[in-house]
Amino acid sequence: MRRKLKETMSQQAMARRMGVDFRDQLDKETTIQDMEIAREFNQRVIQIRQAKRLY
Repeated sequence: MRRKLKETMSQQAMARRMGVDFRDQLDKETTIQDMEIAREFNQRVIQIRQAKRLY
């Protein structure tokens, strides 16, 4: 019985750790996507401003 309890607790701990790792990875990916979107937006703003100067 004690061994089964240890195994169960170990599995639960591993599942919690994997959940945290997944959330951390998701946060990193979201941050990277946000940075890419911001960079694209800034480049577009620069292009528009340069185009306005030409006219």
